[in-house]
Amino acid sequence: TTDSLSFGASATVASSGQLNIKPFTDSLVIGLGTGTGTLSLPAANFSTVFQPGFSLIQVGSSNQTGAINVNAGASDTLNFSSPLSLLTKVTTGVNGANIINIGSLVYNGTQSRASLTETAGGSVQQSGSISSTGTPLDVSLSGNFNNTQAFSSGGRTGWSSIILNANTSITTKGGNITITGIAPEANNGLIAPTPVTLGANTVLDASSTAGSSGSSVSITGNYTGVGTAPSASNSGLTGISLMAGNVIKADNAITVNADTGAGWTFANSPMSGVDFRGATFTVNPNVGVGTIQITGSASNPDYVAVDLSRGGLTINGKANTLITDKVGSTASLAFRVVSTQTLTNNSTGTLTIAPVSNKSIAIAGTMTDGAGAGAVSIRTLGSGNITSSGTLNMGTADLEFAAGSDLARGNSSGGQVTASGAYTGTGAFKIYSGSIAGSPINTTVNASSTWLADGSGDFRYNRQWGDAVGAAGVGDGLHYILYREQPTIALSGLSNATKIYGTLDPTAPTPSGVSGVSHGDTVAQVGPLLTRVGGENVGSYAYSVTASQLGYAISPLSASLVITPKALTPTGLSVAPSKVYDGTTSANLTGTASLLAFEAFGTGSGLDGRPISGDSITLTGLPVGSYNDANVANATGVIGGNLALTGA
Repeated sequence: TTDSLSFGASATVASSGQLNIKPFTDSLVIGLGTGTGTLSLPAANFSTVFQPGFSLIQVGSSNQTGAINVNAGASDTLNFSSPLSLLTKVTTGVNGANIINIGSLVYNGTQSRASLTETAGGSVQQSGSISSTGTPLDVSLSGNFNNTQAFSSGGRTGWSSIILNANTSITTKGGNITITGIAPEANNGLIAPTPVTLGANTVLDASSTAGSSGSSVSITGNYTGVGTAPSASNSGLTGISLMAGNVIKADNAITVNADTGAGWTFANSPMSGVDFRGATFTVNPNVGVGTIQITGSASNPDYVAVDLSRGGLTINGKANTLITDKVGSTASLAFRVVSTQTLTNNSTGTLTIAPVSNKSIAIAGTMTDGAGAGAVSIRTLGSGNITSSGTLNMGTADLEFAAGSDLARGNSSGGQVTASGAYTGTGAFKIYSGSIAGSPINTTVNASSTWLADGSGDFRYNRQWGDAVGAAGVGDGLHYILYREQPTIALSGLSNATKIYGTLDPTAPTPSGVSGVSHGDTVAQVGPLLTRVGGENVGSYAYSVTASQLGYAISPLSASLVITPKALTPTGLSVAPSKVYDGTTSANLTGTASLLAFEAFGTGSGLDGRPISGDSITLTGLPVGSYNDANVANATGVIGGNLALTGA
């Protein structure tokens, strides 16, 4: 602890422990390299005096109220060979001292892994580069906002907690990069703060040559203040701004998390949680699939949680990507792509845009999938709507829109899909929406509107997100609109069916007409499955419809199956060969009457006179025969009688 420090030309300091350097007077400014400061630590101290092997070299302290300046010119370089920490006092809600880096910070040590940590009570400002000559370098930058420090970077002027000015690069050889900006407050009348700003052409590269480091890049920007009224001529608040030409790379994960908190009221400029102005994200592990998660939030209904209104986003590598917001976000939209911007997914992983609030999604620009290996899912919860009016270039990737994805089938209220524009691709394209009337859909598929034509069969009803399309063979097999709503239709042209007891049911009646359908669906497409009340005894059994393969509800039917009695034929009786004429028709019968052999249900013709297996029936009574005529010449046949069936 000193306010002045110097070493002789041949002096060295070595240890395996920690070296702490701080001014005796906490308010003094510290200069590193060519940076200006009352307490000066020239570059030679780090390259020759401080020998490699320290567990940490810490400059400043938790009580440091003076700034730390690293280098003075863009061509200046500060080499360090041990883990390095720069620290000024951090007090919640209070703007503290800045850490300002100009030129290059280079780790050239030999440890298997090292770190550079910059924690400022004010802002961290970087112009130039941070890099490692070989081993992984974990870089952590944390700022607490200083509203007296303005910056201008890539067209963005304002105040930030973390400011990486244009053309800044951080290259870590597989080390992690963590950037955290907290903006506690800004005075009314000033330009609203942006906790984290990455200037134009900034590069954050945590990747390794082999892609095996498991490295990540994490960027967090939160505005925690309550100021709500910037000057009418100035910009509104953004949690994180990613300027044109930003490139971010990691082996395993990229995480962007921004919250504008109590948003500033300003209607003349787009305001957002995450503000994309042109960025490329690449996650490319050597094994498996990495992750990218982009989360935005705002507490102002004029805001957008994640916004592509002033630039696009391109995703490369092998990563499953999630774009979402936070529970409680009151932004007007959870995600937006304006007509002039593009979201491109060249990653072989999935792309999911799924806010956890009940907010809506608007896509007026272009969405492109260049890899086709992972599905693209865009969905909302509750009352969140999806509006798509742009160009959807999906290649071979499957695409789904699902508004109100948490709502059950049959619930036509809640999230709806409105779609126009053009879709091109060879994968599946499914739209899950609420009501038929509330979902105007006019998107062309491969320059054709055939899929929307009446009778196309590409519509389903009573379907919630995740339900199978069903009704295979109805429609084109790839492109469908599925509604939660379940319309009710009426079938016509039905008549009763009949069968004889003990036989199989005939084919159920087929309706010849249908009314109340949507989109010109035909009777054949509706595919009503008629079933009847159970039972096989003689009587009438009403038909009903248990389902329509398209999902319609169907009004009650007036058709029935009528089961008629089966006639049984007795056997075992014969007529005596002769009779003396007596003027009567009585005939002499011989033998014992019995039934024919029983047969299994459904195996006979219904006219074979045989009883059905399982029925317990017998013949009773003395058989009586009668000729058909009392005259000998006309007596050609005998009719038996006086027999009865008992049992069941």
